[in-house]
Formats: sequence, C-alpha cells, structure tokens
Amino acid sequence: MICVVDSSGALLGPELTGFLGRLQPPEDETLQNLARATADVGLSEPEQQVGRLLSLLARASGAGRIFEVGTGAGYYTLYMARGAPEARITTVEPDPARREVARRHLEATGATIVEAAGRAAGGTVGAVAQEVAGEAPGRTAGEAARRTAGVPGEIELLGGDPVEEVAGLTGPLDLVCLDAGRGRTRRLLDLTLPRLRVGGLVAVLGLLAGGRLLDPAVVEERELRELEGFCGYLTVHPQLASVVLPIGGGVGLAAKTRRLITELGGPF
Repeated sequence: MICVVDSSGALLGPELTGFLGRLQPPEDETLQNLARATADVGLSEPEQQVGRLLSLLARASGAGRIFEVGTGAGYYTLYMARGAPEARITTVEPDPARREVARRHLEATGATIVEAAGRAAGGTVGAVAQEVAGEAPGRTAGEAARRTAGVPGEIELLGGDPVEEVAGLTGPLDLVCLDAGRGRTRRLLDLTLPRLRVGGLVAVLGLLAGGRLLDPAVVEERELRELEGFCGYLTVHPQLASVVLPIGGGVGLAAKTRRLITELGGPF
C-alpha cells in the first residue's frame, strides 16, 4: 500500500497527515542509513512516500531500463531497484563525494555497480561491466536467484554532465527519474523523451520546490520561475499525459502517449 502524504500537513492537516504517516511501514536499516547519508552529503532528507511511489512505478511498469539524474546517496535509486530487481539502472551523479557514498551503500546491498567518470572519458560501459564482472554479459543462476529475492541487479553509476550522459544513452527506456533541483530539467526531459518507449513513465522530483514555488518572498528567484514554467510545459506536452502531485517536494508524473515527430523522421 502507498499512502500519499503531504509532509507539511498544509493540505491535510496535522492529524490526518500523522495518521497516514503511521501507515507507512518502517524502513529497513539500509534505507535508514541511506536517508541519513543523503542529509550528510548536503541534500534535503528524502521522503519515504516518494521512494515507495518510485518503487511502485518501477514494479507496475515492468521496467527493464531505468534512467535517473541525481543519484545523491542512492536512496531513491535503491527504491527503484527493489521495485524492479530485473532492471538495469543508469544513474548520474556529477559530484564525486556523493557518488562515492552512493557506490558504497548500493554495493553493500549486493548490487553489481558499474562505475564510469562519464561517457566523455571514453570507452564503453559494456566493456567496463564485462571487466568488473570478469565474465561475458549474461545472467547466471546465482544472479537469477538474487533478483528473485529482491536484491538489486546492475546499477551503472555515471559521473559526467547529465546532458552529455543522456546524449550517450540508447533506448528504449521504461522509467526516467529527474531531480528538478539539479537544473536544466526541460532540457533533460526533451533529450530523454525520444529514448523513452511509448507507455514509459517520467517522474520529476522536487517540482514544487518543497512548497516554495509560489512563495512571494522568493518570487524573483530564477530557479523557481524556471520550475514554474516547467510545470506548465510538462502538463501541456502533446506527447505526454501528466499530473503534478503535492507529495515530498512535489512530484511530476507523466506517461509517454505517442512518438515524437523526430522519432518519425521529422520535422515534416
């Protein structure tokens, strides 16, 4: 069960917010450690209900390929990996300190971590993965048993510029998770959409800036005005069916409904 909670209590009131929060199952030690590590690396504390939502999206979509911008300490990465243990996740974190924290914590879950500084550094991810695994790609009986038990599979951890990393991706992707707090959200969406299959999902985290989006005290803040414009762009995009949910810092959800003109060989 997923309980959608407005953590500020502004919409539901403190009593109902507390009640719904108590319905959330307790997180295991790994996730608790990741939540603390996220704060330790200078990011906002992650929201359990957002993580559970991402896990549900990964599971319900039968995701085989997931792309994430903004790994942080790996909290949401792990939620998606547990929701779709068969999936291959590519996640981008340009900050080396945060990337190292994520690598250490995710590796401790039993996941196979494939690291690269960035595609611009040269080489192919497939070659790196083969070198790390020490064998040709392919699922062994041990891997199959591990994934049946819910242990994450392969997580590709990249450290380059997110826009450049998207340009190096091959599709089709099933689920895309973007952290709006990292900037260039519209550019990243435009680059990932041609690589997303029809029916694939996009989740944009932090879309309401934790409730500050329309705060008159910060109305001139450029990043917030860009987010405000992106909300409109997401909801009217002709190839997407979308909704913005007031959970966590605000989550934009969208499903790709048709191919883009560029995918059809356009512009015409």
